[in-house]
Amino acid sequence: MESPARAALLVAVTLGLSGCFESQRDETFNDTVAGDDVDVRVLHAVTDAPALRLEADGEVQTETLDYGRVATFSLPANHYRFEAAGYTGREAPEPLLDNLEGNLTEGMRHDLLLAGSLEDSDARAILLEQDDEPFEPEEEDEENGEEEGDGDGDSDGDEPLRDVRFRVAHLAPDFEAVDLYLGGDTSGSPDVTLPYGNASEALRVESGVYRVQITPAGGSNVIYDSDRVLGWDTGDDLLLAVTPATGVQGEGDLSLIEVDGEQSRRVPDMQQDAGFEFVNASTESVEVASAEGPIATDTVDPLGSKAPEGYEGVEAGSYTLAIDSQESDASGSYGLSLARAKAGTVVLRALPPSSSDESTQASLLINDARPVATNARARILNTWFKDPENDGQAEPVDVYLVEGSGCESPLSGNGVVPEPVVSNLSYGNSSSMLPVQAGDYQLVVTEPGDPGNRLLCDDSVSLKTQGLYELVVARPQGSSESGLIQVSRVR
Repeated sequence: MESPARAALLVAVTLGLSGCFESQRDETFNDTVAGDDVDVRVLHAVTDAPALRLEADGEVQTETLDYGRVATFSLPANHYRFEAAGYTGREAPEPLLDNLEGNLTEGMRHDLLLAGSLEDSDARAILLEQDDEPFEPEEEDEENGEEEGDGDGDSDGDEPLRDVRFRVAHLAPDFEAVDLYLGGDTSGSPDVTLPYGNASEALRVESGVYRVQITPAGGSNVIYDSDRVLGWDTGDDLLLAVTPATGVQGEGDLSLIEVDGEQSRRVPDMQQDAGFEFVNASTESVEVASAEGPIATDTVDPLGSKAPEGYEGVEAGSYTLAIDSQESDASGSYGLSLARAKAGTVVLRALPPSSSDESTQASLLINDARPVATNARARILNTWFKDPENDGQAEPVDVYLVEGSGCESPLSGNGVVPEPVVSNLSYGNSSSMLPVQAGDYQLVVTEPGDPGNRLLCDDSVSLKTQGLYELVVARPQGSSESGLIQVSRVR
C-alpha cells in the first residue's frame, strides 16, 4: 500500500465573492534557506472562474490556465504565498484568489488544486504532497510468476498486475462526503470514501478500461457515472478530481477531471446532454433534419437560427444533418459529433449545387457551455464574403467590440480609435472564446488595418455576466444582405 497522500488545506476563511482567503502561516520556514527544487502541478477546477494566471511570491508561474487544465513548474522548497488572477476582459488580469499560503517540502512532489465556486464564495485551494519517487508498475517474477516484491511463496501467479496508480480528490462542495466505486456494482464496499476537501491514498489497479460511479457516502443513489470510458494503461499515475457538473446539464450532479502527468481531460456524467444550434449564413431558406432523430426538423431563414432562444438539448453522439434548400434544388449534408456537456453550433455558409460534387460549406463551433461568474465570453466567426478582386476568394476583416450604441461614429467617438478584438480574421475562421465585461456593445467590421472603411456596425450586442455568445458576422456570397447572427446561452 502506498503512503497516504497528505492533503494540507491552504485556506481557512472566506472573505467574499472575490475568493480571497487567509491561512495560518507555518513559521517553520521563516528565515530558512530555500531547499532543492520541487515539482508543482496546478489544476484549475474552480467551476465558474475564467482562465487564471498563477503567481508564487509575486512571480508568474503559469500564464494562462483554462478550466480543467493543469500546468507544471518547479520552485525551491520553501513557504510560498500563491495568488490567482483571472482574465475577465479588463486590461489586466483581475485578482480572484489570494492569500493562499503553503509549504513546498523538499523530497516531495505537490499538486495544487484550485476548486469550488466564485459565485458561491467557497473557492479554495488544496495542496497534496506525495513522495517524489517515480511510479514503477509491479512486475511478475520471470521464474515463478510471482509479483516483484511479493514474499508469499504460495502465490499461484494469478494475482493481477497492478500497473496503474491513482488517487482521488473530492472537490465538490455540495456533498460532504462521497463513496467512489470502480465498476458497475455499487452494492458492496466502496473503493474510496472521501470527505470534501480531502484526497485518498494512492491505490494500485490493473490496467484496463474502467467505469467510475459515485454515491453520497453511505448512500445508494448514484450521483455520477462515467460509463466504461476510462482507459488506463500500464504506468499511468493518475489523479481523479471529483468536481461539480458544468456545461449542458442532464441528470448528473458531478463530473470528473482525469489528470495524467501534464495532460488532463474532463469526463462528464454519462447522462449529461449536449447542446445544438444551427445558423443559416447562406442566401436561401433551408430545411434541416437529422436521420438520427433527436434533432428536430426545422426550416431556417437566411441570416437566421434554428433555436433563437438558445441551444436545443440533445443526446451526445454523432449526427448527420440533411440540409435542403427551400428555394432551389441545392442540397447537402454535414456530419458532426457532440460531446457530453458541450454545446455545438453548425453555421451553414453555402450549399453545393445539385449537380456538383462539392461539399457543404459549413463551420462547427464547440464551446464548454460553462458560465463564468466574472464576465461574459464571446467568439466571433467571419462568414462575410468580401471579394473586391472578384476572384472567388474572400478577403479577411477586422472586428471591433465598442461599448455604446447608435453606430454613428463607433470607432472615433472619444477621439481614440480602439484596437480590434480580432484582426485579419479570414473567411470561415473564428476567434478564440474572448472574455468580455458585461455591457451593451457595437460590433463593427472593417477592412483589415483600415478602421475608416466600415463594412458593418450592429449595436444590438448585449452581453451578460455568465453568458456565452457565438457572434456570426454574415454576408453570403453573391448577396447584398448582411448582418450579425447571435447565438447565446445565459444561465
